[in-house]
Amino acid sequence: MKKCMASKICRIFDCDVKFIWDLITDPSHYEWRSDLSLVQFKKNSKYFIEYYKNGNINEFKILDKDKYKFYRLAIKNKKFIGRLEFEFYPIGKNKTKVIFCKKIYAKNPIKRFFAKYLWDIKKLHLEYVNNIEDTVYNYKTFNV
Repeated sequence: MKKCMASKICRIFDCDVKFIWDLITDPSHYEWRSDLSLVQFKKNSKYFIEYYKNGNINEFKILDKDKYKFYRLAIKNKKFIGRLEFEFYPIGKNKTKVIFCKKIYAKNPIKRFFAKYLWDIKKLHLEYVNNIEDTVYNYKTFNV
């Protein structure tokens, strides 16, 4: 696979690194995600499947995890394979910088050519990050 589609987003959240780490790395608590209807675990805790409200299904494998530092996943579905990477940087006591990286490769060579015009991965990536921001805001608002 040659060309990939990539998205990289950097955000600073008004919460400690533990809160944001737990939110992102625990797929069993997905209620904060506006796009998901179900998460199912396979084989062991390293594999899980996300079922989306639009009918899409993505399979994930946890590749690497270093608490409060980084989290890396492999992702695949019927149209693409890829990787998700998260880097965590505590800033003082109540702020955390997170770098979100997503790279996907279309499986079909013909679709690979058109993918950059048909798939807006940046938009999907932003939806995920915005869901996190909403969750952090709601947590801070209702737990003061």
